[in-house]
Amino acid sequence: MAPYQQRTRRRIGEKPGNVPHKVSNWGPAKRVIPNLYTESDNEGTKAWREGKPADSRYDLPNGFDPASSVGVLEMFRYIEDATNTRLQLQKCKNFAVSKVYNVKIWGGTPENVRQALSQLRNYFAQKSGQDKKPAKFSKIESDRGWERHLALHKKMQRDEKRDKFRKKLTENEIAEKRFQYSLVVPWREEHWRIEDVLGQQLEAIDEVRMDGLCYITFSRILNEANFVLLGNHREKMLRAAERLQTIPYCVASHALSPSQLFLFKPVKVPFDYSAFVIKQVDYFKPKYLLIRQEGSSSKEEEKQGKFLLLQPTGVSHEEFLTDEVSAVSSLEDLEVLGPIWLGIQRTAEINAQYLHRWTTAALKHLTIYRGYLQMQVTVGKCVFRRHRHDSELKPSVVEDMLLDANNQDRNLDAFIAASADTVNGSKLLERFISSGSLLTFYDCPLLPNWTPEKRLSTCYPRLRAAFVFGKSPSENIRLEVEYKTSCEGGYEEVSRRWLLLEDGGTVPPYFLDVNMLDLQNPNLSNNLRISRCEILKELQSQKIKDIHRQFANNIKPNPKIKDFNYAENTSLFQFQEDANTCALLDLKFYEQSRSWLFSIGMTGYFAELYASGTMEMKKSRKMLRNQLREAWPRKECWAIRVIHERWGSLFKENEDLGIGKKTNWQPTEAQFFPSENYIDTEGMEGTEAEAGAGFLKLQNIVKIVEDIIEADELRERKVESCNLESTFIPSLNPDQGKQNSTYDAAKTDQICLLD
Repeated sequence: MAPYQQRTRRRIGEKPGNVPHKVSNWGPAKRVIPNLYTESDNEGTKAWREGKPADSRYDLPNGFDPASSVGVLEMFRYIEDATNTRLQLQKCKNFAVSKVYNVKIWGGTPENVRQALSQLRNYFAQKSGQDKKPAKFSKIESDRGWERHLALHKKMQRDEKRDKFRKKLTENEIAEKRFQYSLVVPWREEHWRIEDVLGQQLEAIDEVRMDGLCYITFSRILNEANFVLLGNHREKMLRAAERLQTIPYCVASHALSPSQLFLFKPVKVPFDYSAFVIKQVDYFKPKYLLIRQEGSSSKEEEKQGKFLLLQPTGVSHEEFLTDEVSAVSSLEDLEVLGPIWLGIQRTAEINAQYLHRWTTAALKHLTIYRGYLQMQVTVGKCVFRRHRHDSELKPSVVEDMLLDANNQDRNLDAFIAASADTVNGSKLLERFISSGSLLTFYDCPLLPNWTPEKRLSTCYPRLRAAFVFGKSPSENIRLEVEYKTSCEGGYEEVSRRWLLLEDGGTVPPYFLDVNMLDLQNPNLSNNLRISRCEILKELQSQKIKDIHRQFANNIKPNPKIKDFNYAENTSLFQFQEDANTCALLDLKFYEQSRSWLFSIGMTGYFAELYASGTMEMKKSRKMLRNQLREAWPRKECWAIRVIHERWGSLFKENEDLGIGKKTNWQPTEAQFFPSENYIDTEGMEGTEAEAGAGFLKLQNIVKIVEDIIEADELRERKVESCNLESTFIPSLNPDQGKQNSTYDAAKTDQICLLD
């Protein structure tokens, strides 16, 4: 057999004869699908034989298999003869992914190629059941026709999806696509602080949407703006709507101390894991004292939440919580323990929606009340933080939570009872004054020109206010200014620390927040102090004198008014820009607090009656210069604290004290709860009988203050057979101490109440 015949058998479809060119110029033989017909001599075949590149390429429809289709190769032969072209069928380069064949076209002239492309498109359009005319191409590009075909194919797919979407739905299909419930929640711009914390609010909305299994859409029609909730779960949507309304207040509570307190008995670390289990407890009515508009309902909204409770097993049951306390289902139920709670000032103002952590014997926090320690509820960085389910918690995890919580640095707090009722607050002051020998007003000469007549009206006043400038300061700097005094050893001490906060936070630079204190005049003040940053940079230290001279020294009371009168249409303060001009400052926020300090006998304990009043100006869209805004009372809060005179000095001497951290100071019960005049008995023998006496004394003192709070009217307590000290302090004699160790309810009757 001749060599050319052997090549013909290897390459079926090749015309017999002497081939003048090399075998390598015949094209990629591996991807060529053989043509089972005899080719003709035309312009396209000549170009193909000469090894010229294809003039164009046509991609077959996706998924079309020429091997399984009848008559495809015969149609290719007919198109070749009709258009004087050469067609070669092959697989695409990415055939493993796309499963697409293409046809290379050699035509010799652009007109032949154009006619072949039109015939191929027309044939495959008819084969797929679509009558589409072949497109006209103004320009034939070599081997680029597949891109145009791909675009056309994608367009066909989009048309199919559109037609499928536009088909007429049945009534059942329409009912399945409808939401069963819809809710509309009004949106009030004055509640949502867009310029400050909008990002946190949107983050909270997303959490509400996921938990409520609903869609939340913001809609504004004319002057009305609402949140529209759509979903199929009615109860979840109702809870989502309630949470949506409280988001602004929850976010705003970050500026306060976000904590609410539960009480439980201390536990020892490390745990005996076999002695404790974890129980999940529901509480249904935590208090929400939110800021509301005038005329709105002041009824506290009912919420539902959960907290995790560490419960003992049989061996440690006597050392742990009582059933009465462990079964509380609301914050109101905790009040049966007494009106004095341990915690921060204005505790009842804080949102108590989510449980954050447990705390154990953190002496720095003084979290002991009637043998119970505090359980703290906070609003975290994310407003609606998710917590682990009780099934995911183990006693070992709780132990880590306790240690982490104790490692947190906290400020000194004391026993507090808070009341938001102004009338009852005034009665509390009368009861404290009328308590006679039980409580003695702490006559400390803190104030200049001190007289006994002034002691009830001007004791420790403090004022905090925020101003709005008529124009921006020369430098974008926000100042918060404060002035404080304290008295140690009978002399007045004025503390000043100048700090700077440059613009760059969430607060607009047009606001100037000022904390003020003037012991002579609690309503007006020209004693100002910057108190925001904790560390001053070198450049900030250089600017501080100029800033103080430019702002702090030039903000003074308006000399036209002498008292704070809300009815007067004038500004309270002015900013003196130079010697000739004075710009009035609009008051945006006003808060004043004062306290009355009473000593409890000679025990070293004090009861402080604390009153706080807040005023806020009505907001306006346009903050014009010298704009007058009316103020109205925002809230009034009264609180009572029980503190010891040694607590401040103890913590000041041991600032690095942290439970769970290594420290050289081992605090004892006698140091924090001294039974009498404190004597350090560490290392001394014969003092075992005093164990627990200091804490017992504190319980008795707290009970006396509770009686004063709860009584309607009081008269002087007459001590019949023993003085105040003997009532509080158990004897060192074990037998006598045992008699006095338990507070006798009969002795409380010595506080005589008038019918």
